[in-house]
Amino acid sequence: MAGGAEERSAVAEAQDFLTNLLTGRPMPQKHIKEAAEGSGIAWRTIQRAKKRLCIEGAKDGMGGGWSWSLPKSADNAEECQPKKMASFGSNGALRCNGVAFCQYDDGLEIPEFLRRIG
Repeated sequence: MAGGAEERSAVAEAQDFLTNLLTGRPMPQKHIKEAAEGSGIAWRTIQRAKKRLCIEGAKDGMGGGWSWSLPKSADNAEECQPKKMASFGSNGALRCNGVAFCQYDDGLEIPEFLRRIG
C-alpha cells in the first residue's frame, strides 16, 4: 500500500487541522486552502481529511464561493450516514425502520403522493 503509515499520519494531522479551524464556525474554502498551504499540508490530504470528517460544503449564493463546516448531525466523524436507513430495501427509500420521519427528521414536509405504500 503506497504511503501506508505516513499517509495515515498526514491525514490524521489534516483532520486535527480542519477540526481546529472549523470548530464553532464555517469558513470559506479559499481561506482553508490558504491556511493549509501556509501550514505545509497538501490540498489532496485536506480533501481526504474532509471526507473522513464528513465536513459539509455549502455554496454562498450564485456568485459566492464554497464554505466548509463540521457536521451538525453526525454522532461520530467515522459514521456519517444515518443508522438503519434503507435506500431501496423493504422499508422503501428514505425510511427509517418503516417510519418516514425518524431521529434524522429535517422538518421538511413529504407530499402526500410520496407517502403512498406500494
